[in-house]
Amino acid sequence: MLYWYLARRGKLDQAKAYLEERWRGINPASWPARLGQGDTQVWRERLIGYYLGSVPRDEIFTPLRSPEAFEASGLSRIGLEYEDMYCEAYFYHALLQAVTGDPATRSARFAQAIQDVLEKGRGNYFEYLMALYLRPQAGSR
Repeated sequence: MLYWYLARRGKLDQAKAYLEERWRGINPASWPARLGQGDTQVWRERLIGYYLGSVPRDEIFTPLRSPEAFEASGLSRIGLEYEDMYCEAYFYHALLQAVTGDPATRSARFAQAIQDVLEKGRGNYFEYLMALYLRPQAGSR
């Protein structure tokens, strides 16, 4: 959220610097073993890498294409449920879409990602509640 906040205020370099500093302490090669141990931090580290472009979009979203894909991915072993991770992934994807890429399509990409959160998310989950709050800004239904 800090990345989104800073980027919206024209401080993208500062936002990237914070993520890069955190990324330097992350070892992606450790993820498979840590997933097997139920380490939830792996998920957060992947999201940081996604924001930096170091983790491909497919690595985030392919395991979330269905409950079955989620179960087979290893992410199911970290104690978070499919709907919760889907909600979280699309929420942070929405924030990223709001501040990156082609300015002509940002608004539509942001609105679609917010809609994805609201369709699959849970009402008691922070990212879902934030998506509800941001929905008017996204122009979602």
